[in-house]
Amino acid sequence: MPGMEWSATTLVDIVLCVTIAEALALWAYHRRTGKGIPTRDLLGNLVSGLMLMAALRAHMAAGPWELTAVLLAASGIAHATDT
Repeated sequence: MPGMEWSATTLVDIVLCVTIAEALALWAYHRRTGKGIPTRDLLGNLVSGLMLMAALRAHMAAGPWELTAVLLAASGIAHATDT
């Protein structure tokens, strides 16, 4: 769209929303059909990625460094517990 400029934080917000919508769609599909990826198998990877994106957004929005560190740590923990 001509003349429309989005900030980098807005783009990260859009990616976060799309990722959450995708996860909900995968959950609903699996619940209705029994096919696809079970939510339990997707959760660790999903949370890890969401926390990474949230850390990126916090840093880009000049949030406190402690918030970025906590989000990165949460991402690492989620990734480590993903089986």
